[in-house]
Amino acid sequence: MSPEGLSEDMRRNGFTLIEMLVAVIIAALGLAAVVVLGYQAHAHFRMATGVTRLQQDLDIAAFTVKGYMDESNKCEALGESAIVAYNDPNWQVRFYKEGSNLMLEWTDKRVTPPIVTTRTVIRTLGSLSIEDDLAGHPDAKLVTISVTDGTLTKTTSFRVKLRNFYNL
Repeated sequence: MSPEGLSEDMRRNGFTLIEMLVAVIIAALGLAAVVVLGYQAHAHFRMATGVTRLQQDLDIAAFTVKGYMDESNKCEALGESAIVAYNDPNWQVRFYKEGSNLMLEWTDKRVTPPIVTTRTVIRTLGSLSIEDDLAGHPDAKLVTISVTDGTLTKTTSFRVKLRNFYNL
């Protein structure tokens, strides 16, 4: 059959150029939306992971500092971002900031010469401070610890009762 003899329906088997352009534009918009949503999900995941890491570091630092202070009979600030806890005559532990690290220096006084061990507790320390408890209890201290990764900061404060305070 000649093209003149075909019906209108039989001659329109494909897409026109306009229909193809509309389909490509719709597909591009859909793809762009998927890319934007994927990027936002990835950014949120990275931020949530960073917050989780900081919270873990804050928990580790607080648990470690509190554990040694609980067992001490004397505790005091040694300048800015440094704490020393004693359980005389047995041991002394010093927490201090070195760069962004919270360092723990343990001195075992039960042997001669005393054994000194140093280790890093966390690597995201912002600040560390100790104060006497506001209620005026000589055996209670208020500790504040802050951690940061340069963008996010998390802080906690807690009270510690020196269990061996009256064993001086």
